[in-house]
Amino acid sequence: MSKLRIVLITALLCLACLEGGLYYYKLKAIVAYSATTRFELLQSSAPDVFSAASDDVRQRLNGDWHNAQITVLSSERVLSRVVKALHLDTEWDLHPEKVVERLHRQIEAVLDKSTSVVSLTAWSDSPRSAASIANAIRGTYREIRLEADHERSQRLIKNTEANIESHLRTVETNKAEMESLQKKYGITATGAPSAAGTTDSPTRGQQAECAAAKQRYEASVALLRTIREYSSRQRTDSAVLPEPIKVLQEATPAP
Repeated sequence: MSKLRIVLITALLCLACLEGGLYYYKLKAIVAYSATTRFELLQSSAPDVFSAASDDVRQRLNGDWHNAQITVLSSERVLSRVVKALHLDTEWDLHPEKVVERLHRQIEAVLDKSTSVVSLTAWSDSPRSAASIANAIRGTYREIRLEADHERSQRLIKNTEANIESHLRTVETNKAEMESLQKKYGITATGAPSAAGTTDSPTRGQQAECAAAKQRYEASVALLRTIREYSSRQRTDSAVLPEPIKVLQEATPAP
């Protein structure tokens, strides 16, 4: 082997070692500082879909829900918003997709055993940056939960409004049927024979038919009133959504 080749190989090995050392140094600098925020996951803003389940099943389903929230915390939907809010693509001089990948490696969300409390830790090249990232992820998760709750409440309101329209038509149909039978058999709204009715007094069967039609009408009116009251409560509740999390500890820069 010629001396030149030996020199080139030695130089390449030295360069590789130098690049590896620089990469390790940069990676170590990136994760040199950490900050942790702790908060409780609240299900008050989510519908209780587990109420009919047994205690064992309910506990397992609740556990699945909590684990799903941990996944959401580190999801691209959350992290991409954090990247944009903190301008991490500019700070780290990376493409947004690469920034999300790097950010995903620099955070960890852990659910405290047998609780609804999440410990969210972020690592970065400065104490302030680590704290900002951890708090931003928690805040973004909260925003996404509130947005989902708002969308769900709006869908429920629209469904209720559609039910109101449907029951209005039912009320009108039942009223028309009741009035038609009363006129046909010469019976007043109180059930007594009408002076302007037929010459013959209504039979028991005719009176029963009118009474049944009146009951259907009154029942549909009562149901419509109940749905309208429920719609009013929905609108009131949607104006102030319950908090999806309870902050127990802000992430603060390490001294």
